[in-house]
Amino acid sequence: MKKHSLAIFIVSLLVCICLFSIPAVLAQSNANEFSNSNVQWEYLVLYEAGSVENRMETLNEYGEEGWELVSVEDQRFYLKRKR
Repeated sequence: MKKHSLAIFIVSLLVCICLFSIPAVLAQSNANEFSNSNVQWEYLVLYEAGSVENRMETLNEYGEEGWELVSVEDQRFYLKRKR
């Protein structure tokens, strides 16, 4: 019975270690992706004064081309994408 309890304890401990180490490994791989010094960005500022539907259509078109909306200030839309 003691051997059985010890085996269950060891297996449980290994499962816990694996579960807690996976997020750390994933976080490290994501950090490496964002710290890549070779990534270059290009930026774009849009001045849209039309209706909300027109703005959304324009932003969707840029999104299909790889642009990401970074910020909005008044009628200006700041976008970026990887070169």
